[in-house]
Amino acid sequence: MIPHRYIPRLLWVAASNAKGGWYPYGVMLRKQSVLELVGRWDEAETMLGRAMTMFEDGTDLQKLADTRNSLGVILLKKGRLYEALELYRRAHDYHVANNDPEGTARTAGNIGMALWMTGERDQAVKYFRQALEMSRAIGDLRYISRAVGNIGNVCAMQGRWEEAEENYLEKIKLAEQI
Repeated sequence: MIPHRYIPRLLWVAASNAKGGWYPYGVMLRKQSVLELVGRWDEAETMLGRAMTMFEDGTDLQKLADTRNSLGVILLKKGRLYEALELYRRAHDYHVANNDPEGTARTAGNIGMALWMTGERDQAVKYFRQALEMSRAIGDLRYISRAVGNIGNVCAMQGRWEEAEENYLEKIKLAEQI
């Protein structure tokens, strides 16, 4: 845990290298990340809500989708599974429609996790497999490993031990490469 006396300074971390992004948005995301890290989820939720309003007019649908996904992460942590799921799905629809494999992988994995938490394990596996496919397409070993592990977890919960073991062994191999 970060000592309280450092939190105010961390919350004002400046956005460096805005790479075509919108500078205030970059600062807001960094502040939200710190708030999430220190467990101040209500404040992170408020900040992401403000960020969403910046783009709901359609000025930057990519940032809107990314913000929805980030807000979904916070809501999932707060136990608001169905609200998180709705945000993930809206972000996922954007990424799929715009042929964004990284965004698709990230949101598919998040949808899978939310579905897994709601007990919809068959649907969760569908999204974990999509996350795996997209992650392999972009060669992101971290996301591949995460998707393989999630698929293994669902298989284990369903008593499909051999399939679970195969996924866990693949995850171990990936972990050695990362």
